[in-house]
Amino acid sequence: PRDYSPLWSLAVEEHFYLVWPAAVRVLQRGGLVIAAVLICVCEPFLRAFAVARGGLWWGPYTWLSSDGLALGALLAIFARTTRGSRANILRLGGLSALVAVLALATSLAVPVFIAISLRATCVNYGSLGLLCAVLWLGTGTYRSFVNNQFLSLLGFISYGLYLIHALIIKLYNDVSMKFTSFYVGHSFEKCLLRLLITFIVATGVAYLSRATYEEFFLQMKDKLD
Repeated sequence: PRDYSPLWSLAVEEHFYLVWPAAVRVLQRGGLVIAAVLICVCEPFLRAFAVARGGLWWGPYTWLSSDGLALGALLAIFARTTRGSRANILRLGGLSALVAVLALATSLAVPVFIAISLRATCVNYGSLGLLCAVLWLGTGTYRSFVNNQFLSLLGFISYGLYLIHALIIKLYNDVSMKFTSFYVGHSFEKCLLRLLITFIVATGVAYLSRATYEEFFLQMKDKLD
């Protein structure tokens, strides 16, 4: 995973797929909530401890980055309760955004090893807030903002796009060293050009992968069910 950065988060996902379904099967809803909350509480301390001992700021270890997954699990549980209305999901999103802001603000006034942990916490709660906002938009009058063909396409190819994008950027950088007119250097305009070109190429490769290679195995999965 360290040789190709996107793979570490996929490894964390696989751990989640192995552990959380088993927990759902064994525990009642209250037990799942307690387990997820404990993860969210413990993770910032574990990250701070790891960084203080010279570890990485975010991963690639599941036990340093599982609070983001736990927050998603809590949202899924909450949305399926009688209190999981659109209004309450929006309130939860606002609360999550507030926690993210407070974590970021606190990180400016504490030692570095704590600050790094809190900034990871900021990313997780900020992401939860954004997800809540998307759920609220997607189930109401303004659903067209999030239910459109472009976002559907990105969802369709998201796995391949995430997996391939870093490789496409690296290839662009290598090629641009030979064709200096494309070399980014300190040029903001060329940085935007790189972003545009690599996004188009990565999207095309990811779509081909999803429509051929990935689809083949997905159909095999359906046959085995």
